[in-house]
Amino acid sequence: MQYTMLEGYRHNLYHECCTRAADALCELAAALLTDVGAGALIEVSQAACCRRGWPRLYAALEDGQLDRAAVIRGFTELWPQRMGGTRLVWGLDTSSILRPAAQTAQDRTLVYRSKLPSDATPVGPGWSFSAWVVVPDPVSS
Repeated sequence: MQYTMLEGYRHNLYHECCTRAADALCELAAALLTDVGAGALIEVSQAACCRRGWPRLYAALEDGQLDRAAVIRGFTELWPQRMGGTRLVWGLDTSSILRPAAQTAQDRTLVYRSKLPSDATPVGPGWSFSAWVVVPDPVSS
């Protein structure tokens, strides 16, 4: 079967990456990508693509499992390619989320803090998230 790039990504996410609760995880991913104004999970559950309601979103987060290696493979297959005679311009942004009280989070590390009180250290326990994107060249609005 021939897929468009988006269909291929969704097919790979559902069949290769989600090892448990694939329906709910894919619905959660679609809701997060389409309802960018949601500030809480209950608001995410109101997205048009979220048919199962908010209890299933909580179940997806608790029961769902992803194959991390398959997720990485899926993203690298969609890596942008340079068109003839052009160049790729990359943009990188990193944001930190401080979570000093989240002692049970296994992947928590020390992250940079940009807003410091006078008596604080420049790092604190939390997570760091990065976004790496291709910027149009030439740049446009």
